[in-house]
Amino acid sequence: MKKQRKILKRWKTNIFGFPVIVDSIDAFKFEGEWVADVDYEALGEQLIELLLDSHRPLTGAQMRFVRKQLDLSQTELGLLIGKKQPHIARAESRDSEAAFESFADQFALIVQLKAKWLRHQNKSLIPKRDDIFSAEEFENDVEPKVELKRA
Repeated sequence: MKKQRKILKRWKTNIFGFPVIVDSIDAFKFEGEWVADVDYEALGEQLIELLLDSHRPLTGAQMRFVRKQLDLSQTELGLLIGKKQPHIARAESRDSEAAFESFADQFALIVQLKAKWLRHQNKSLIPKRDDIFSAEEFENDVEPKVELKRA
């Protein structure tokens, strides 16, 4: 028997620990209910990209989601941004509020998570150490051979 399919105009889930709304998503009928046909791993990756590129502060729940996706402990995240584990736990407990009130703390959080995410995805646009030319080459006007690599 062929699955019944349709497009859901608006689908909402809290599976990531905070509300996520997706417009126009494919769905199929299962035991009388319409179920979104979702690749949760791909959706999670897209969500991380959106969160880290957003101009809004991360909420505690969003911060926890990204941290867990990057397989970081609270202690490891704290080390990245210069905070102790209890500070990270307190920030994550602010589920629907900004994780940090300070702009500097939010900025440090986003920068470090974004860098970690890019390394996790092997999408770094930073030249590898072997590709960086020396000051001597620069001063002698030697044409550097730098290629930006995507691993």
